[in-house]
Amino acid sequence: MQSKTSNPMLNVDYIDVIKKTESFLTCDKIKTDVNHLAVDKLHNLLEDEAKSLLDMQECFKLEFYDNSHCEYNYCYPHNYRDIYIANASYPNMLSDADYDKQLLEKKENVLAELQKDVLDKRMDEKTATLFIEKELDKEMCAFLHRLKYVFYSEAERYIYASSYWNLVDEITKQNDIIMYSTESIGWTNYKYIINDDIMVFINSNFAYGKSSYFIVGLRYKGIDLIPYSFHIRYFFASEMDILRGMKSFEPKRERWEDAFLFIVEAANLAIKDQNSFVNKYIVDEVNNMITGLEEIMSRPQIVLKRMINAPIYNANHYISVKNITWGDKQRFGVCPKEMAFVFKAEKITGALTYIESLQHFLDIDLDFETSINKIKDWNKTILPDIKETKLNVSKEIDSLINKSKIMEDELATLEKEYERYQGIIKDIENKYEGSVLENELKRITGKSSYISLLQSLEIKKKNISDINHIIKERKNFIHRLDSCIERIGYVIID
Repeated sequence: MQSKTSNPMLNVDYIDVIKKTESFLTCDKIKTDVNHLAVDKLHNLLEDEAKSLLDMQECFKLEFYDNSHCEYNYCYPHNYRDIYIANASYPNMLSDADYDKQLLEKKENVLAELQKDVLDKRMDEKTATLFIEKELDKEMCAFLHRLKYVFYSEAERYIYASSYWNLVDEITKQNDIIMYSTESIGWTNYKYIINDDIMVFINSNFAYGKSSYFIVGLRYKGIDLIPYSFHIRYFFASEMDILRGMKSFEPKRERWEDAFLFIVEAANLAIKDQNSFVNKYIVDEVNNMITGLEEIMSRPQIVLKRMINAPIYNANHYISVKNITWGDKQRFGVCPKEMAFVFKAEKITGALTYIESLQHFLDIDLDFETSINKIKDWNKTILPDIKETKLNVSKEIDSLINKSKIMEDELATLEKEYERYQGIIKDIENKYEGSVLENELKRITGKSSYISLLQSLEIKKKNISDINHIIKERKNFIHRLDSCIERIGYVIID
C-alpha cells in the first residue's frame, strides 16, 4: 500500500524519463497527478470497523470521478517476476441489494457449519448458543473486512494505474522525451538511434515469472555489444545471459534508474566521441577479457584466491553474474588446486561462447582475430589436462564407492547386533515391571559392549554420510569437466 506520507514510488508518484536536450541526453523524473487524498480516505474507511463496503464505494465515486471505466496494463503493486497478473480494472461495485444478498448467504453458510460443529461436539444448549454467537460474529467481521480489503486493493491500483497512463499519454506527445519507465505486463521494446552507427535499446518482459527479463543493449553497426569483461570479473558468469545484452538487469522496478543512467552515459559518449565509445564498450571489454583469461590460464589459483579475498563487486543488479558463494570459498580452503583447475577450465572453455560474437566485428574493421585465436589455442592446450583430471577423479570415485560399500556392510553387521540387543530389551520389558524392570534395563544398556555398539553405529553412519557427500561432490566435479569438454568439441574441430 502506498500513501502520500510514504517515500515516492516509481511509476506511482513519478515516472523516470530520458530527455533529449539539444545534442545530449539527460535523466529526469516527472510527477504524476495521483490522487493520494482518495487513497488515504479509502484506507481510513478500510480500517474503520463502523464503515462498510458501501461507504467505501460511495467515497471512491465521490473522490475519484472516472466515467471511462478503463482497463490498464499495469503491473504495480506486483513484482516484475510475479506471474498471472491481471490488468488493473475499475473496481467492482455492489448494489445495496447484492451486498445484502452476499452477507445473508455468508451468514447462512457460517451458521450451518457452526450448527454442525455444535452437534459433533455435543454441546449443551447454553454453551452452544454462546459458541454460535461468538463464532458467527467473528466470521462475519472477517468476511466484511475481506470485502472491504478487496475493494480497497482494486480501487488503489486503479487510481495509480489511471494517473500513470494519463501521464504517459502526455509524455508520448513530447518530442524531447525518448524513453520512459514502463509498468506494462509482458513485452516492451524501446530503441533510440543515436547516429547511423550506434543505437541503444531496452527489451523487457515483466510478470512472466522466471521468464521475466530486463535487458539494456547497445548496438554498433548492427552488432549487439556485450560486457565481455563480466566473464573474468565475476566468479560465476552465465555466458548465455551475457550474450543477451550489455546489461541484463534483475527484473525489478528500482533497476529503471540504473538502466537509464547507463543509457544516458553510453549515448552521450557516443554523441561526443564515437571513437571513445568504441574503445570503452567494445575494444576495452574484449581486451580486459583476454588479459584476464591470460592470467587465469597461467595463474588460476592466484586469480581465484584474489577473487575470494577482494571486495565483492555489486552483482545484485544483474542476472548474468554472481559473486562467489560461501560454499565455494569453503571448497577452495579444502582443495585449492582442484577448485582452481575447474575455475580455469570453465573460464577458458566458457570464452568459446563469445567467438561468434567477436567474429562479427571482423566485418566492420575491428580486428579481433588475434583474440579469437588465443581463445582457441588456450582451449586446445587445456583439453588434455581436463581429460586427464577427469580420468583421475573417475578412478577416485570408483575407489570411494568401493569403500562406501564396505562401510555399508560393516554398518549392517552393527545394526544386526543392535537388533539383537533390542530383542533382549523387549523380552525384559515383557517379563518385568516396576523397579525390577528399571534395574534390568540399566544392567543391559549400561554394559560397555552396548555403549560401544551405539557409539560405533553413530560413527559409522557419519562416516558413510561423509563419504557419500564426497562422492556427490566428485561426481559434480566430473559433470563440470564434461561440460568443458563438450564446449571445446562443439566450437573447435581439429
